[in-house]
Amino acid sequence: MKKFFVFLLIGCSSLLLITSSIMYENNKTNNSRKIIVSQDQPVSNNIDDIISSVEYVVIGEYTNFQESWNMARSKDRKKGADDVVVTGRLYDFKVDEYIKGIDKSRILVNLLYSYSDKIIGLENEIVDDYYYQPIIGEKVVLFLNKDKVFNNFYPAIHPYEYIVGDDHLRIKTKNKVISDTFINKELSISVLKEKTKIK
Repeated sequence: MKKFFVFLLIGCSSLLLITSSIMYENNKTNNSRKIIVSQDQPVSNNIDDIISSVEYVVIGEYTNFQESWNMARSKDRKKGADDVVVTGRLYDFKVDEYIKGIDKSRILVNLLYSYSDKIIGLENEIVDDYYYQPIIGEKVVLFLNKDKVFNNFYPAIHPYEYIVGDDHLRIKTKNKVISDTFINKELSISVLKEKTKIK
């Protein structure tokens, strides 16, 4: 009977040791953290707010993707930061008509694409909620401001793009909240030009 208790004690101790070891390893390797990333970007629900918020309103088309670059800069601003990456995508844009702003035939449009931050442990690239890849050759109206440091143009407010149809403009956004609440989902180019003159 004594042998039985010794074997039982050894068996229970071994089982407890193995279970504790497995639980320790699982806890050690499953160190997941939930990181919530949010950003503030200006959003509007009507065309009048958009027009008053921007320096430039242009009609034209994206002609090609030029490059990606890190918009987060080092202290001297000459190169991208090492610990934070805010990826912008630069696109060549052929301007057919300026409705508001200085006249140029071609501009470089910078769209915020993604971000990651090694300091807070955000190693994976997170694509911006408002980003969608432009369709090359699609005729659009863009609402932009100019980055005077890097000499490119960027969306000043969301939504920032209308698709040009035969007799109307149609809002383009992948954000459902904007899509559902935006008042001027469609309008004509003449109405846009008239509203731009008033501002």
